[in-house]
Amino acid sequence: MIHDDDVNRFIEIVVGLGFREALVTRPQHVDGIRHFYGLDERSGRLVDVHAHERLVIGDDATKNYHVPIEHAYLASTIVAGPFAIPEPEMELTLLVVRMILKHGTPEALLTGRGRLSAGERRELAHLERLIDPASLRNGLARSGFLDVELIERCRRSLDPHTPLRSRVRTWSLLRPRLAPYARRTRAADVWLQASRRVAGRSRRHALHRPRRKRPASGGAVVAVVGSDGAGKSTAIRGLSQWLAPVFWVSNVHLGKPRRSPAWLALRGIARITRSLRPARDGTVQRAPGPGPLASPGVISTLTAVATARDRRRASDRAHRLAARGAIVLCDRYPMPQLATDGPRLGRTQEGAEGMVAIRSETMERWSYERIRRPDITLVLRIDPEVAVSRRPADDPSVIRGRSQEILGAGWPHDVVQIDAGAPAAEVLAELKAEIWKRL
Repeated sequence: MIHDDDVNRFIEIVVGLGFREALVTRPQHVDGIRHFYGLDERSGRLVDVHAHERLVIGDDATKNYHVPIEHAYLASTIVAGPFAIPEPEMELTLLVVRMILKHGTPEALLTGRGRLSAGERRELAHLERLIDPASLRNGLARSGFLDVELIERCRRSLDPHTPLRSRVRTWSLLRPRLAPYARRTRAADVWLQASRRVAGRSRRHALHRPRRKRPASGGAVVAVVGSDGAGKSTAIRGLSQWLAPVFWVSNVHLGKPRRSPAWLALRGIARITRSLRPARDGTVQRAPGPGPLASPGVISTLTAVATARDRRRASDRAHRLAARGAIVLCDRYPMPQLATDGPRLGRTQEGAEGMVAIRSETMERWSYERIRRPDITLVLRIDPEVAVSRRPADDPSVIRGRSQEILGAGWPHDVVQIDAGAPAAEVLAELKAEIWKRL
């Protein structure tokens, strides 16, 4: 809980400690509640600071009630260890009201949410052991919020042995006392609870898209660049597992972008033309060879153009997602410093002639030139022999060439270069730290 006068100072302190604010997706956003995340460098985990500027309580889906006792709540704090915490009496009062609003309403019972969780029962039992009735009465008198009799009834109705209908009757007594603090009407609140739960289940189960937060500074396109054997796939998988529980994360592989109908059609034609070509020994000819416009060279050239366009579209999609708040992790992102994932025509167009070749080369180059730079570029540098030893089944000459190309590239000053020859855990920890500094 943050006092009104200390909000700016609080933000300055947490940001100075390396925390980043995260925004909740709009339907779930509640004014007065802020989330800050920091990277624990020892464990590699994200630490959450759940900060309240206002005491907003109620059903988890809506938080419909603003209880205006913030000043009394903060005035009751006592120092216990490194943190100041509220008096147990104030905590217990707020807890029992929250539990009735979460587990005592008719809709909570109808949807199977009438029972307290094991953690909630432990918290309630712990606070009850710390107080006595006299101190509870004094605390309620200071807050001017509710009377002792009603709070006692709320406490009794939360007992596991108390019938659930008794809890509903208690809620019916509590509801008019809280009505002045409601943010919306009862009917609107019930409707909003139902619609948000249905929408949330649809996102999780039907669309497989759980709701996540977005960095307050905005999303980012993160390109992880490296040769085979440098651990790109392992690094991207580790980064996704690290960020996805909190943030909206999307993975985009620009080496295997979503294929357009044009690319699929060209790939099909290429397979057909290969099947129509005569056997190598010249003894069997299944059908006449293809015409000049369907020659293997022309098909290969047009496929390269379609590939370039698909990669550009994948890059555009990644930047659109980032503009909406996603952290997009990209593999095989085309970089101007590297020829491997760049334009191919000019090296492989011997079979294509005339205006088709000239026009195709221009179109391919146009697509690659319009691929925007990623917001964060992480280059995994590795000794070619180490990369070869990690991929014994692959062609060593290809791996060495790719590794040498990355080592010899002239990278801009804002590109982060990381030694990928270190143990995977160390590489992942360094990647996390570099991403977190730049979000």
